[in-house]
Amino acid sequence: MLTHAAQLQARLETFEAQPGPRLHLSGALRVCGFDPMNLHVLPGGDLLHARHVQLRGAGPDDQLGTFGHPARTGSPTLSHVQEVTLRGLPHPTVQGGRWQIRTPGLTVDLPADTVHPDADGWTARLP
Repeated sequence: MLTHAAQLQARLETFEAQPGPRLHLSGALRVCGFDPMNLHVLPGGDLLHARHVQLRGAGPDDQLGTFGHPARTGSPTLSHVQEVTLRGLPHPTVQGGRWQIRTPGLTVDLPADTVHPDADGWTARLP
């Protein structure tokens, strides 16, 4: 049987090993919802939302929501997130100045000018 620390490390490794592009988003994000039964505190203090998290940015349409798609967040408090990482993403669409991913388990809607490609996928910075 694995210790709690080993279980957390295994969850983190599984998250990091997801194939496909990733998005690293930073900025002032507000948590609007999450599943407390599937929330794990990782070594170093980041949180792994293994099932669901709903975040809003400062803009009225800035949002990120998962259902069955894990997300790693870094924050000073549970309700205010400064960083979020998603892995294993499909390619986005860009329309009307918005960078969007919409699947049954994932919604990402950000201003297109805040998202930039990098070696592993995309990096975005919200105010």
